[in-house]
Amino acid sequence: MARLSTSQVEQLQSRFRLQLPRFYREFLLDHDESVETYDFGSGPVGENELMMELASLIKINEEVRNPELWFFGEHPWPAPYFAIGHDGYGCHYFIDTLGERPGILFQDSYSWEIERVADDCIGLIDYLRGKAEDLGTT
Repeated sequence: MARLSTSQVEQLQSRFRLQLPRFYREFLLDHDESVETYDFGSGPVGENELMMELASLIKINEEVRNPELWFFGEHPWPAPYFAIGHDGYGCHYFIDTLGERPGILFQDSYSWEIERVADDCIGLIDYLRGKAEDLGTT
């Protein structure tokens, strides 16, 4: 997967009417391509948990903004939240673009709890590696 261009990052921000945090913009523009090949058992990072392709990011953010779906305990997806991935079971990794909840967050669709799992994208990768090792999938 190629890194996103500046115009693609601007397209995301414009399409969803938000300003992505600096740490996330910088990651999309200049991430180490080795993160894209680390296998978590269900596939390399970037396919689900940390999406890095423009089409995938647009798709997931359009899906969570569907007015017929409910998140966070019978509430629609908050406009300032930007989904960056999912766990395959309806739970999402996301960023609060207003910075009220800094870092990478995880919303559990079963309990509706929100947990901060990392300070940034590299921290999320470390978190996912640790989770995969705990489950014995690496």
